[in-house]
Amino acid sequence: MQERNNLEFNAEGADTPYYALGKAYKRSHTATVKVDAVELNRLVLKGLNTSFEEAPAANQSLSLTILNAALIDKLDLEEVDVKVYKTLGLYTSTSGFNNAAAVLADENSFPGVDIVRFGANANEFMERQTVEHASALELYEKAIAMFNRYYRMETIDGFERKESYLVPETAYREAIANALVHRAWDVKAAIKVSFYEDRVEVNSPGGLPVDISEEDYLAGRLSVLRNPLIADVFAKLGYIEKFGTGIPRIRAAYRGSGLSPRFSVSASSMSVVLPSRSSVNGLNEEERHIVDLLGKYGPMKRSEIEGHLGAGKSKVARILKLLEEKRLVEVEGTGRATRYRL
Repeated sequence: MQERNNLEFNAEGADTPYYALGKAYKRSHTATVKVDAVELNRLVLKGLNTSFEEAPAANQSLSLTILNAALIDKLDLEEVDVKVYKTLGLYTSTSGFNNAAAVLADENSFPGVDIVRFGANANEFMERQTVEHASALELYEKAIAMFNRYYRMETIDGFERKESYLVPETAYREAIANALVHRAWDVKAAIKVSFYEDRVEVNSPGGLPVDISEEDYLAGRLSVLRNPLIADVFAKLGYIEKFGTGIPRIRAAYRGSGLSPRFSVSASSMSVVLPSRSSVNGLNEEERHIVDLLGKYGPMKRSEIEGHLGAGKSKVARILKLLEEKRLVEVEGTGRATRYRL
């Protein structure tokens, strides 16, 4: 601590990396804290008024056949050339291809997705597929293909074949696309996708961008794009809506189902939990009513649930206990501050 207090810095600004005794630091309020290699690189890029995805790619011999085929198909182009890459912000005459182009390239150095299908518990691996060093577009398609194997159902109604999903397909597609678009690509960790009998979990490396609060993110009121160039390509290809509709669209996919997706953020990751329709099979009307209430209003006190349900304390407590056991409801807080949430 004495060493830190005696450090002297000549540079200006709150975020600029400062160097002393061979180490890098930044100012945080009134303190001076050491930064790791990833954050150091981000601060340096910020000082140069650029970002990781805009920085020149280490490999300039990129093959973009997957991206080219998608652009030709979706945008009705005759061919894709350097002018198209420049228009998309993936290439400049002075610096060549950037990291955004590398993320979309057929082969690259970036981590990908790690998809695991679990059995009865998290210790039972039924199938695992790890895809890395591949185009973000290929990662998306691989994640969708494995999802379809386990959550898509086909039924025959008369002479008509109908398709349905245990987990809303639109919600899953949105979750995967947003994980790829919003993840921190300078972090050497894969997107983790976990398939369970009662839910799907998608965990993406990198916390929230510095200019957005957790409250605004979870409410879907504001979206600050960490990777606007990659997001623009995904939007042009129809994989996402560009302007911050990810969480509202995922929630909308569950409307009327008696289920609600869950979102959480930490300093190093963002995650979404998509419950399966199989998790509400066998629920009675009162149980579904409580699940609907919590999905609509968020965390609630038991007394509030009693008022909506028109039932007594002991009955509501019993139903909530059953929903806890089925892992549909969680308890937060203690005593008078106790609330129930999905």
